[in-house]
Amino acid sequence: MFLGKDTSIVYLDNREVAQGTANLFRGVSTNTINELLNNIPTIANMARVYLNLKERGIVVILASIQWRFLVEQFAREYGFDSYCGTEMKRLNGVLTGEMENYCNAQDKLQYCLDICKSYNIPGADTIAIGDCRSDHPVFRVAGKSIAFNADEDTKNLATYSLETSDLSYILTLLDKLDELI
Repeated sequence: MFLGKDTSIVYLDNREVAQGTANLFRGVSTNTINELLNNIPTIANMARVYLNLKERGIVVILASIQWRFLVEQFAREYGFDSYCGTEMKRLNGVLTGEMENYCNAQDKLQYCLDICKSYNIPGADTIAIGDCRSDHPVFRVAGKSIAFNADEDTKNLATYSLETSDLSYILTLLDKLDELI
């Protein structure tokens, strides 16, 4: 959402935002993007949480509407089993600024369903973690959902809600869920 000069409100959907920001990346190498991402702060204990989830035998995926070249850096760093995002064309490791494949909320849901099918995981055995409306379709089919630092609509839809700067609280919640089973 943007506030215009005449104080009118203009709503943009995620596709329009992606198309509008695509040119910002034209001519930038993915190596440059990766170097920049290595230096940004992340939420506390991400590595610990993902390692713990893997030790529990949990398949961990990252489904996002954000640019795939941003998502894949985190997926590689933290060891996600799979990931998806909006794709931009690349030539020889350089971003062209042209959107190749847009990933919307329904695409995220289909991606998650496809991954569950490939691992033979029933939807009731899944836990979705998200923070905004693009996570709603996945929340509706997951066995449990956790709104993590989320907007109000997402909190209201989720099974559980956490507001914290430390991702390890996810593990505490999972431990409590294990006790209930």
